[in-house]
Amino acid sequence: MSTLTIEQFKVFLTIAGIDYSTWGVGATKSVGDLYAEYLQGETIFELSVAGLVRVVSVAVVTVNLGDLMLKETKQVFVNGSTRTRPNMRGSVSEKFKYGEDPYEAGFRGLQEELGIPNDGFTECGELQITSSEPTESGSYPGLMSRYRYYEFRVTMSDEHFVSDGYVEDDGKKRTYFEWHQF
Repeated sequence: MSTLTIEQFKVFLTIAGIDYSTWGVGATKSVGDLYAEYLQGETIFELSVAGLVRVVSVAVVTVNLGDLMLKETKQVFVNGSTRTRPNMRGSVSEKFKYGEDPYEAGFRGLQEELGIPNDGFTECGELQITSSEPTESGSYPGLMSRYRYYEFRVTMSDEHFVSDGYVEDDGKKRTYFEWHQF
């Protein structure tokens, strides 16, 4: 895979008509974040009649335990801004890295976001695959994004259940997860 330098990447975005000057403020991500997604194989780009489109493959994992479902409730960024995603699919969403399959990406996301090893879950149900139409990205304003969702459910083992939920701190934000009855 051929890669661009960060300066070449910025030129690529500019030529495609993408203004990234406001990125990295509030709850938006920076051009450096998008560049890191590109380098890690989490994002590819397509040209369409709508212009440049960021394409992201996402593993979406719904975590259940009995009649409870784990949901992300909010993200709090180091600058104090808060983002809620009430329409988020599943419990945990994780972008694929280059070469990963849906289960590898999903279980990596569960480990990273909840701190629970792979053997803390059992797979349930079949993999469901859907794709979105291009829409403007909330993370990268002005850039259209299309998502390919690979969804599956897991059941958490009792030994990893924390009634108060879970918090992931990645240094840029804290993400909160809570249990809800369904």
